[in-house]
Amino acid sequence: MALLDGIGGGVTRDVILNKIPGALLNPACILLCLAAGVVGYLIAFGSGQLFREGLFQFMTSFSLP
Repeated sequence: MALLDGIGGGVTRDVILNKIPGALLNPACILLCLAAGVVGYLIAFGSGQLFREGLFQFMTSFSLP
């Protein structure tokens, strides 16, 4: 998911502009997205259920009923 979110928009833009996607030319972009995904996974699941529930309640408090 991190790879799709992090690189998907830029690749789509480059394909529409008929250019070679920069993310495919530079493997550092792919590694950076994967590293960010691993860090996000460890933060979400490493702290246990309390962190996930608290974050979910915080984010849904901004939604309208």
